[in-house]
Amino acid sequence: VLPFESMTGPAEASFSEGVSIELQNLVAQLRKFKVKQPPEASILAHFSDIPTLAKEMDVRWVLKGSVRRAERRVRIAVQLIDADDDAAIVWSNVFDRELDVDNLFGIQAEIARAITSELRFSLDESAEQRLAGPPTQDTEAYEAYLLGRQRLTDMRVDWVEDAIEQFAKAIDLDPDFSKAYSGLAEACYLHEGYQQVARCPDSKSELLALARKAVQLDPDSGEAWISLGAILANSIDRSTFQAQPEEFTKATTEAQAAFQRGLSLQHDYSRGYLWYGHFLRKRSILDGTFRESYRNGVWVEVWQQGLEVYPLSLLLHTVVSMDAPSREESLWHAQRVVEIAPDSPLGFWRLSEVLWVEHGHVDESIRSASKL
Repeated sequence: VLPFESMTGPAEASFSEGVSIELQNLVAQLRKFKVKQPPEASILAHFSDIPTLAKEMDVRWVLKGSVRRAERRVRIAVQLIDADDDAAIVWSNVFDRELDVDNLFGIQAEIARAITSELRFSLDESAEQRLAGPPTQDTEAYEAYLLGRQRLTDMRVDWVEDAIEQFAKAIDLDPDFSKAYSGLAEACYLHEGYQQVARCPDSKSELLALARKAVQLDPDSGEAWISLGAILANSIDRSTFQAQPEEFTKATTEAQAAFQRGLSLQHDYSRGYLWYGHFLRKRSILDGTFRESYRNGVWVEVWQQGLEVYPLSLLLHTVVSMDAPSREESLWHAQRVVEIAPDSPLGFWRLSEVLWVEHGHVDESIRSASKL
């Protein structure tokens, strides 16, 4: 699901992209599809046509659309494209409705149903329940959540605080909005100095309580479980293990269960695989099983699953490169980062390290480091 284009102007771009992000999450939860995470804008700009992008992402079907908002009306146009058939449009529709939360979510549900019908899938009862109603009845809260999710998805450092503000606003408007709580917990977790941010909790325990609140409000929310797993994993350290081994076992068991539950519900969330892999690596270091777990590829396998969801992830290619089972695989993933984003320093950093440390190619390493 490509980011939807704003037909109202740049000021509405975040809202339009937020609508497509929610639609992607909704379709992924139907479990009839293997849904891939779309590239960030900086990577997407390198692809001039849909067939090339589809080949890189290893997908056949691409959904694209646009959003026009005027006063209290919204117009959403969508196209389902078959990338294997010369980018032929196999279904399209235009939805023109009054802008309220029921209509906005209703359009997303209609699109999801249309896709399943066009591709000849039938929806089971659990899938129909996911399409039954919006996560909140407050239109302004839903809009704030969409803006916050777009800001967080794009992962620009200067947008994390804006995401925090939007999620907090959504909670103010609807104190029972689960997605807003998980969004706020995740945004604060990603902000290194969150204790100094006005709308974030003051401590790790309060941040954990925020994530637990999201799960309590909606036990079927994948993003809520993934946020809980990440925050639990972050709270585990060596001092906890040495002083309270029972608490270490309890916390790691709960974190693993949260990640597994979250990824089973939201399989298209590549950041969840990134965090889950880091957790498994950290746990193996603390409990003394690192060598055996590394040989068995315990966390690298999880990161590889994330790359199946998002083949263009710079972070996942980088971490796989750092712990790959062979020098050749390590080099391939480092080179892949440079191929995907030739204007990013991340790939050249990893490539220079691999060329020098693992392959002894000092001159090539210097050239890569100079690029960096």
